[in-house]
Amino acid sequence: MILIALSGGLELGCEVVFAKYKGAKDAEAIRSGIRTVFIFTLAGAAIITILGLIMASPIIRILQVPNYLSDMTIAYYRVYMIGLIGLFLYDLSRSILIALGYPSIATALILITSVINILLDLVFIRLFDMGVAGAAYATIIAFVMIACYFVIPDYLIGIFIDIDEHQDAFQFAKSFLQLSTLAYLFGGLKIVNENLLRGCMKMKVYLYANLTDIIVRTLATYLLISTISDHSFWLGNTIAKVMSFCISLIAIRTLFYKNNPILSS
Repeated sequence: MILIALSGGLELGCEVVFAKYKGAKDAEAIRSGIRTVFIFTLAGAAIITILGLIMASPIIRILQVPNYLSDMTIAYYRVYMIGLIGLFLYDLSRSILIALGYPSIATALILITSVINILLDLVFIRLFDMGVAGAAYATIIAFVMIACYFVIPDYLIGIFIDIDEHQDAFQFAKSFLQLSTLAYLFGGLKIVNENLLRGCMKMKVYLYANLTDIIVRTLATYLLISTISDHSFWLGNTIAKVMSFCISLIAIRTLFYKNNPILSS
């Protein structure tokens, strides 16, 4: 999530800058800006990848990953780090397309890559028997109906792991999916609020809400893991989503309703 937040922050910053250049019809600034951000992104992603690979084992120990999940976690983590440059460039390209007035192309990219990701998950994990490393190769975005978490969790989770062989991992995944329902609800509402803040160029408040999500989730999970073990992951995620939603909601009420008699009525 921290890596995705870094990529998302770069994406949002580029949207603002290139939208300004687009509005000013400054073609030279757009060309120069694209070269600059691509070089910066490549260099930054390369550095993060190298450091991430070097720090793989210490990070796994700091996160207190259970022993029965450590091998799969490290495999997923390393493959994900190797593909980080692709993730950064993907988000950057999409943000530039949106800023320059091509949202339909950006939307098509999301739809296409999401479908490809799901198909590759199935191919790498089931056909090639690559386990969680296969999921890492295919990871971009995945959407699953919440109802399925309760109705057919065995089938959903069984796509990615051997349930009989990894009962502990299955129970963790099942409880996380089902008990995170409230987090998904507040997370969806938070995204709606944050998109409104982004559209109105209230980037500082948007950043506060996202940082709250990341920081609270990390701290809550770390502090709770010694008392409630694996349940700290879904609970920390839920606490973070609720708090960040409240910040975004307060910001909208303050910025858009309080001083507008039509909206406030």
